[in-house]
Amino acid sequence: MKVVGDIGKLVEEIRRRAEEDARAVLERARRAAELERERAREEAGRLIREAEERARREAEVLLRRSVALSARKARAKVSSERERLLEEVFDEALERARSMPRDGRYFQVLAGLLAEGVRALGGEAEVMLPAQDRSELSGRWEELERRVGELAGMQVRLELSDETISASGGAVLRSPDGRKLYDATFEARLEALRESLRWEVSRMLFGGDDG
Repeated sequence: MKVVGDIGKLVEEIRRRAEEDARAVLERARRAAELERERAREEAGRLIREAEERARREAEVLLRRSVALSARKARAKVSSERERLLEEVFDEALERARSMPRDGRYFQVLAGLLAEGVRALGGEAEVMLPAQDRSELSGRWEELERRVGELAGMQVRLELSDETISASGGAVLRSPDGRKLYDATFEARLEALRESLRWEVSRMLFGGDDG
């Protein structure tokens, strides 16, 4: 009977150790699983943070591009509007010059333009006028020549050319040797003023923005 009892104790001991081993294995498995889950959570968190950072950077880039594009469009619109208004001012000035009565005031304006040109060419020049002005001024040419000399402060010799020009007013002067031209037309004077007109239009309408 003692042998039977010893065998029973042995079996019980084996069963107990087996249960302990099983619990130990299960505990290790549980800890390993928990560690793996923690690593997975950390990896997921890292990936999420990286994705959020990429999304933030991309959003910032897109925002900067959008702002820059909007600014360029705004500047282009302002510039386009300014140029349109400038052309209106330019065209209106030319129309006023074109319709300017050929009276004493025009005579003085033309004399001033010719004085500038003849000074640049050395006191002698061939003068080309618009057809209308040529026909109206040919009878007053000596008077005009004297007035130009007074304004230029020098002895001048002006020859009225048979050639005519297409202009709203003013004249084109040519040196005696034909090598130099001086454009004293209204169009040329307005074109020379275009940049200052552009600035003035910007200052009045857009607060000086030169876009």
